[in-house]
Amino acid sequence: SPEVVSTESTANAYRGVIAVDHFGTIHIAWKDKSDYQGIGTNWHICYKNKPKDGNWTTTDLVSTESSGNCGCPSLAVDTNNTVHVTWADDSEIYNSGDDEDIFYRSRLKNGYWTDYELVSTDSTTDSLEPSIDVDSENTVYIAWEEMVDTTMAHNRYNIIYKQKKQGDLWLPSENVSTQSTGQSV
Repeated sequence: SPEVVSTESTANAYRGVIAVDHFGTIHIAWKDKSDYQGIGTNWHICYKNKPKDGNWTTTDLVSTESSGNCGCPSLAVDTNNTVHVTWADDSEIYNSGDDEDIFYRSRLKNGYWTDYELVSTDSTTDSLEPSIDVDSENTVYIAWEEMVDTTMAHNRYNIIYKQKKQGDLWLPSENVSTQSTGQSV
């Protein structure tokens, strides 16, 4: 039977993303306009999980530091059952500017959320629609679309990629759509 996941939500909830770990626990993240924990009614990123044969947890607010609008969540779960979440956010966190940037947090299996990380550190324009994955060695990979200056008469979207090995810093961003002459989204 259908189940309502965003049971504490008092406003619109959109863009749900899902991953299942090797124990059968379901992990879901979404964007929500509810005023969770008094943070305001801007769009925020929320998270819940449901262990196999268990019940849904209460909603965790992932984007706790955001004062703007968040969107485009993506999540993955690694072999240590760490949940990795990325999203776009127009807040000016970590001197990111007033454009949309890509942020990242992870949730350890003990339920503790790590600190915010700004992923799109080289960006000076909008970075949107992140996608995340984790390999068997727990290396995190994030790709997103970003408006990049070109020699064309106007700017165009490109696909940008970044990775981070467990416990390391993010490697430099790479533009993987350099051979494209049109928009890459």
